[in-house]
Amino acid sequence: MYVNKRKVIFGKRQNIYYIGEEMSSTTNTNNAKSVNNAKSVNNAKSVNKTKSVNKASKANAGTGKTKQTSSKKKKKVSSSTKVMLLFIGIAILFCIGGIVFLVSNSKAGKAVRSNNSKNTTKETQVIKEFVALENVDYAADISKYYTYGTSLCVEGSVSATQLVNTQLSNIDKVKLVLRKAYTNTDGSINDDDMYSYDVYTEINEDTLNFKSFEKINEGICLENIADDQYVMLLKVVDKAGEVKYCTFEENSLEQLTYYTITKNGVNQKIDMLFAKEKNKNYIAFNVEKSELPEDVYDIVLDPGHGGNDPGAVNGEYNEAVLMLDYAKSIKTALENAGYKVALTRDGSESSSEKMAYTMYDENGRVNKACKTKAKICLSLHLNSNAIQLTKGGIQIYYSYRGSEKFAKNMVDNVVAASGTYVSPMSAFKVGEGVYTRAFSQADVDESKEDAIRDGYEPYPSTTDTDYYFMIRELGGIATNAYIDGRNPRYGSNNYRNSINGIESCIMELAFISVDEDLEHIKNNKDGYVEGVVNGINVWVKQLTQE
Repeated sequence: MYVNKRKVIFGKRQNIYYIGEEMSSTTNTNNAKSVNNAKSVNNAKSVNKTKSVNKASKANAGTGKTKQTSSKKKKKVSSSTKVMLLFIGIAILFCIGGIVFLVSNSKAGKAVRSNNSKNTTKETQVIKEFVALENVDYAADISKYYTYGTSLCVEGSVSATQLVNTQLSNIDKVKLVLRKAYTNTDGSINDDDMYSYDVYTEINEDTLNFKSFEKINEGICLENIADDQYVMLLKVVDKAGEVKYCTFEENSLEQLTYYTITKNGVNQKIDMLFAKEKNKNYIAFNVEKSELPEDVYDIVLDPGHGGNDPGAVNGEYNEAVLMLDYAKSIKTALENAGYKVALTRDGSESSSEKMAYTMYDENGRVNKACKTKAKICLSLHLNSNAIQLTKGGIQIYYSYRGSEKFAKNMVDNVVAASGTYVSPMSAFKVGEGVYTRAFSQADVDESKEDAIRDGYEPYPSTTDTDYYFMIRELGGIATNAYIDGRNPRYGSNNYRNSINGIESCIMELAFISVDEDLEHIKNNKDGYVEGVVNGINVWVKQLTQE
């Protein structure tokens, strides 16, 4: 049975005790100590029992002596003396009775203590101890950690000075590992690295820099880590096979909290934070079952445009209305599949609202999406082209800093279920139906010119900055989101420095300007909805198998 729990939460410690079968002295040192302690208690009890018996014997011996002395002195005594002797005799009888009672209880106590001793042998308290930093004598630095979608991105460094007697050029492998923080419930130690992750490294003079990702959505997958308490370490292996483990020095990074995507009605909460044990700083990595808080979602859907902005138009049909209808149907289907889903707009906005300029307000679509703390955002749109096209098809845009894998998965599933086709458009194309767009130099120059003209400091856009705001601004520090209110026409993205980035895609489901595409969108909504749900299901299944 559990008596008390010990875990590292917010850098604090609590003790954990378990009741279980006593291990033999050959199991491990900790169990041997437990057995020795039990023996010490039993020995102490035996000594006390002996003392109790000796005291009882002495008391009886003294009583016998009193009786003998009284019988030898035969004198004539007065009546008052007789009365006194009678009272004395009665008192002596009470004393004898009391001694007998005490001796009897002492024997009963022996039996109880003997039984308790046996029970103690059978059920010994085993204390779970913090052991993850034993023989970890080196330290590294961590500069950033953040999530993007379902991935954890970690950046840091370790110097030759920190590694002691290690030439950086002789390093063969570097990994990030998660090691169990505490002994097992039976007191034994698991020395294995429970999880091990490759990192990308670069040596700069006397410093080795590392990061857990090449693309921000291909870092450490957070969707398949078992419930437990871990410590994150840097594992360095040289060419001779010598292994050194490094803990991480504390810095000002805030605590990271992540909730996994709902799978069969179950979620996990992951806390990553700096803590301290025995004068060593380390990163605690705690994973436990948890329901999603009320304000946390799996997926957020963004129906494009809205308010006074109809988006692309073809006759009586417009992008804003069609995509809101699609978003509501996709939301229902995803919820039926077990996911928790939010919308950035539901059609209740005023037809006069300038949503293009309120997107960064407190309840604007950008801040509203960021508030959900979702893992995935699908921004639903219909494309248009001034030049009359005979073919349109689907296009999905993803972050310039990310990998196309998620977007490609969504393209393939939507095409298969809806019967649409991938767009033949070549601009910004990465793969079949998959696109990404960063600022061009011309875009950067134009952004600076706009700022100078309107009297505000230019935004820090570069040629590797995501062009589309819904992708860039929902990514937080992962995508270098930057809208901070300096442009008087817009508000501020309150989540631009968030360490919980949402993996965002713009899904241009069809070209509304192409009549064939418009008809297909109008008549095949169920197929598109099915394709989106299938795409999400396939992706989540893949994550759990990695």
